[in-house]
Amino acid sequence: MDVCDVAGIDYGGVEYSMDSGGKMHVWRVDTNPVIVQSPQSYLMEPNSFRLRMEFVERITDSLEKIDEPLDSENIPIDWASAAHRISSANL
Repeated sequence: MDVCDVAGIDYGGVEYSMDSGGKMHVWRVDTNPVIVQSPQSYLMEPNSFRLRMEFVERITDSLEKIDEPLDSENIPIDWASAAHRISSANL
């Protein structure tokens, strides 16, 4: 059964984990998820501003590319580089 159906929502973010038996455990359903905030809100945390703004630029670019016709090329995602940038960031 779909988590959103059980929760009675059409849109939201679901935080969950999977146990070793493959069973899903739902921890939280957020009916108002935020992907990015305004740049002004990131100024509250000056140490992470640069990293957060890089994320905003990348996610915005990716979302704009997704909105292209189906015959466009795939959008490559370099997960290893992203993980390295996050782990080496001075937050």
